[in-house]
Amino acid sequence: MTAAPTLSPTLAFSIFATVSVPSVLTVMSVSAMSPLGIPFFRFCSDENFGQWLLGIAGGMTLFGYLSDMHLWKRKVATTAASVWLVLISTIFLCGAVLFSHKIPSIPIGLGMTLSALSVWGLRVFVCKQSSPAEYSLACSAAFLAQFTMYLTIWLIWVFKPHRNPVYDMAPDLTPLTIFTLWCSPLVIAVLFSFMAMMCYLRARFYAHAETKGGNSDVQSVQSELMIVLTSIAVALIGCWIAASIAASDMGFQQTIMRISLAFCVGTVIYACLSLGTTRVLAAAAEQEFVRDTVDFLTSDWAKAIFLLLFLPLLPAFLLLEVIHQARRFLMSCVGLYDSPLVRPISDEAYMCMQSALAWNKTSILTKIITVGVVYFAFVSGVGVGVSVFLAWCIDVVQTWSMLAIIALLYGIGMFLFLLPPVPGLPVYLATGAMIVARGQVDSNTEASFYRNLCLAVFVAFTIKLAAITMQMKMIGAPLSQSVTVKKMIGVHTDVMKAVRHVLGQPFTLDKVCILTTGPDWPVSVLTGVLDMRLIPCLVGSLPVIILIAPAVVSGAFMVRKGGSLEADEMYASVASLSMVATVVIQGSAFVLFCVRAGSMTERFKTELESGNWEVDPQEREVLEQIKKDELAAKQRDAVVKWQYLPGWLQAMLLFGAVSLSVQMYMLLLPFLTPFVPFTVVDHIKDLPGGTAWGVIKWPGWAAIGCWLFGILALSSFERWAEAAASECKDEAEPLSAQALLDKAA
Repeated sequence: MTAAPTLSPTLAFSIFATVSVPSVLTVMSVSAMSPLGIPFFRFCSDENFGQWLLGIAGGMTLFGYLSDMHLWKRKVATTAASVWLVLISTIFLCGAVLFSHKIPSIPIGLGMTLSALSVWGLRVFVCKQSSPAEYSLACSAAFLAQFTMYLTIWLIWVFKPHRNPVYDMAPDLTPLTIFTLWCSPLVIAVLFSFMAMMCYLRARFYAHAETKGGNSDVQSVQSELMIVLTSIAVALIGCWIAASIAASDMGFQQTIMRISLAFCVGTVIYACLSLGTTRVLAAAAEQEFVRDTVDFLTSDWAKAIFLLLFLPLLPAFLLLEVIHQARRFLMSCVGLYDSPLVRPISDEAYMCMQSALAWNKTSILTKIITVGVVYFAFVSGVGVGVSVFLAWCIDVVQTWSMLAIIALLYGIGMFLFLLPPVPGLPVYLATGAMIVARGQVDSNTEASFYRNLCLAVFVAFTIKLAAITMQMKMIGAPLSQSVTVKKMIGVHTDVMKAVRHVLGQPFTLDKVCILTTGPDWPVSVLTGVLDMRLIPCLVGSLPVIILIAPAVVSGAFMVRKGGSLEADEMYASVASLSMVATVVIQGSAFVLFCVRAGSMTERFKTELESGNWEVDPQEREVLEQIKKDELAAKQRDAVVKWQYLPGWLQAMLLFGAVSLSVQMYMLLLPFLTPFVPFTVVDHIKDLPGGTAWGVIKWPGWAAIGCWLFGILALSSFERWAEAAASECKDEAEPLSAQALLDKAA
């Protein structure tokens, strides 16, 4: 068992006091609760001056890099480089803050970064003697206190009677800025809640490592990598939640998406600075977990994700390195640079290029396209497409009877739940909006509203249970004898054996965590494939109502009609609060799912080592199929090497990867808006042109074009690869198959 770390109240209070300084300043600067909030955003609107500051910071950064400040070793030189870096950071932050009127999440992100840095500074300069587990647990308690404090203050302020609406106090500001002024303390509270969870997990990981003993540095690296992987998983689930709540986009979607991506990048930077390559590789030699993590982070999938985000910047990087080398050449001419200069680019860039050229280009380019296609389909297809479809349904059914609407909701819910990428949140939001909107046609009294709200929660809950039944029995059960499907889900692995055991148990915490906090479609289908009994799975899924109810409440209050501006803002407050509760509960549930699922193999270690525990009846066939697939994959990889691809296919893959990378920038850059903001309670007739196509703006059409070309490139490659592999499957040596490859091409 893992020994629980001890909480030090004194240490927790010290961290709380330290964090309070930047967090209070942030709340005072960006919240309408403070008299400084509205003036701050009005002051931070000099975009031209901000551009000048960002340009100066960029120029100083280039000058420092081209001057090789990062390579200076003398004490005076390193001090000067540190001062230069601080100056660049200050100018950059000042310039970025001046864009707050356009991107109001900037000061929030800056404040949270300063809060994290203050905790790091307290650790480095004051609390060196505390163990990592003890300090992390104290951080968790301090962040939880911050969450409670700001949430309480915000609730008191929001529901304060006779409070002036924010949009009356600042009619000159943009709607997104007004929204940020209204809910920024709530956003900051949510961020502190996630920071508290991550610190608690870090404390658990370190406490577990301390109980195992062994090389302390290796255990430290393992603990840090576990928290890094968990953080990346949280960032990914943040992107999933952002796509899920697009149907209620009240300013949350883009904010959550950007915060999730920034959190992921920050996690990687933290790992690089705190661990370093040398320590990780040394730990990989001793720990299988670290070795597996390194293998994942250096896999073709990781390289593909990196290139998907940075591929368009590579030409600029190469040009910069040419200038870098030219500067070194000029310095060598006057005797200030001693190393030989034999290439047109710097040695560092040359090493990177040589390493990249040795990569499996076919594998990485196809994976770039795959990730880009899936991301766009999920974010835009699920997020925007489902929102428009549900809004159209709400418009159509306004005059229908309540029974007809409920029947339609069951039909829509069953259809959407049968689609793997569609999450449940849009269905729950639409259920609350449809039933309450229809109920208000007959009666707009308080009692009628809450009666319809309870009905909506019940309908959404039963839709979920019916969807679980259909996914188990109509999809999972027919696949329960499929060796291919069982190979895909890994019934032979230790994790899946532990999951099978837990799902077969009565009503336990682990079983509830898997059934209610995991992804909707995969978990339900998995229970069918594993041939679990229906009734126990439905009983274990009953707590899912905790995840459903806030989303339904949010959808209901989005269409709630008030008799005054004050009532309308109060209802909007409840809708936003419910949506934030949905985000927090969904995120917390996923973290709980990761923690409980990740610890199952260790808790059942003795049973797993026996070799005959929870063995699937078709496990031998699965293992044989895996061997056959591995052999087929090796043969396929041998014939689809980059040098064997015809020129036209190489060009398609390369251009497709670049197109999908450009598509990512179109979706994520704040100054590009690919789609018109649209929620399930908006009306299609209000879109440009009065049709559903009006939701797509020109960047959206460009992104769709990139997406379609990516699909074309990927499908062309798959058809060519299948033909080439079929022609060469009998060849003993791949290189002797050149003629057949030419024929297949």
